[in-house]
Amino acid sequence: MNYEAIANAMQEEIANPLKCYMPNSPGAFVKDRLSKANLREEAKWFWSSYCCCKFNVQELDSLYIKLQALTAKESMPEWGTKGT
Repeated sequence: MNYEAIANAMQEEIANPLKCYMPNSPGAFVKDRLSKANLREEAKWFWSSYCCCKFNVQELDSLYIKLQALTAKESMPEWGTKGT
């Protein structure tokens, strides 16, 4: 597993965040970045770990916290849940 490539993809997202990720997440963009770089196994492993909120790799766990902080102030607008 290429943990360095995963860390680099996470750092790229942190360095260049979107204004709003809704309805996606920063993790979806990291996974896409890895897939486009033909790192499909890393993308699958990243997505699984991202969804479980745990990488069990210290550097990646600390980057995960920074990724989560990118969406900390986002909330679904009322129209996004009306009628569901």
